Amino acid sequence: MLKLALKSVLLFFIIFIISVTLKKIIYQPLKLFPYSYAADDIYLKDTWLARHKENFNTVFIGSSHVFRQFETPLFDSLIRFGEQPVKSFNYGIQGLAASELFYLSDHLVKKNPAIKYLMIELTKITFPDHVNLHTTRMFYWYNYQTYLFTLKAIFDSKNTNFPLKGAIATMHTIGLIDKCLNFGFISDINNFYSRNEKVKNKISSMSTYNGFAPRKEIYPKQSDTNGINIRSKASAEQFQKYENNPELLKNYNKEYLIKINEIINDYSKKGIQVIFVIAPRADKDQYDEVIPLLAQIDARNKIEIADSRKYPEFYSLDNSADQTHLNKKGSRIFTTVLANEFNKLVETNSSEKNLSQ
Repeated sequence: MLKLALKSVLLFFIIFIISVTLKKIIYQPLKLFPYSYAADDIYLKDTWLARHKENFNTVFIGSSHVFRQFETPLFDSLIRFGEQPVKSFNYGIQGLAASELFYLSDHLVKKNPAIKYLMIELTKITFPDHVNLHTTRMFYWYNYQTYLFTLKAIFDSKNTNFPLKGAIATMHTIGLIDKCLNFGFISDINNFYSRNEKVKNKISSMSTYNGFAPRKEIYPKQSDTNGINIRSKASAEQFQKYENNPELLKNYNKEYLIKINEIINDYSKKGIQVIFVIAPRADKDQYDEVIPLLAQIDARNKIEIADSRKYPEFYSLDNSADQTHLNKKGSRIFTTVLANEFNKLVETNSSEKNLSQ
């Protein structure tokens, strides 16, 4: 039995070394895949921005709460400062969360030097599940930095028990191994060439594109209405909890905050103002992670529009497509509120900068 186990371990390391060597010698020099190859929306948005990089100076990156709710033309029309008009792009992707989000934002900033403002949805650490295990979307974004940050942030979380932390870390480790062993590489090639053709055809048929895709006007059923009420109540209770006991704000994820401040500092050197945004209708569990983090972020780099007590319109049935997303009417309200907060923030930052000079 021991010999069999040793042989299995030896075989694993042989396969691992061969796979990594093949990637170094063959895959990387040929650059077969761009960083955005893993999903249609990611590749479409990356390709469009690459072809129109001078057309956009403001980007909002985040989950479907951005994808379905950030109406870029309306936002641009409401911004009232600066010599150069704001031209924004919606880089919302279904299911996007840190750390995948940070991986994409790093590439986004490197490839698009015209960006002056980058809004980033402040959300949970990427939580893989068994359904997505071994899928390309699960592992394409892993590198040494993203994997290390993810594990550190998972184990520094104050809101997850240790067995669950271990399970999440194990899932991420499996994803990293998948990438190192090049699992699914042949199917990824076929999928990418198919995706590349599809995206090219789509882009050739579009004269303009801003990344925004509103949710269809499907009003919730009674069960969804209950879901909206639950999210509204959870938001109010969570924000109230931290107001009543500010000591709780000290229980923040230090590794996550280090990453946030690193992004703010690194991007500012490139002339980019970073603004972290908490969007409405998050899961209840997210608030214990993001509210303490938000409290630690410099006031010049954050916007909060998730509190249902201050923004009840974001939790209204009339403005809903389903329990987690706003409809088109709701997205216009969301975008208007965001633009007003954005204006206030940038004007305040400009005034402080002028006073310090």
